[in-house]
Amino acid sequence: MKNKHLTLSDRNDIQIGIEQLKPFSAIATKLGKDP
Repeated sequence: MKNKHLTLSDRNDIQIGIEQLKPFSAIATKLGKDP
């Protein structure tokens, strides 16, 4: 499995998305990951 781990930037994007009450699917799409 390539790219299994999240970068610090990915983690920051997830935190911001959660704080903005965005759906997990929208956060995953932004990161280029499957929800």
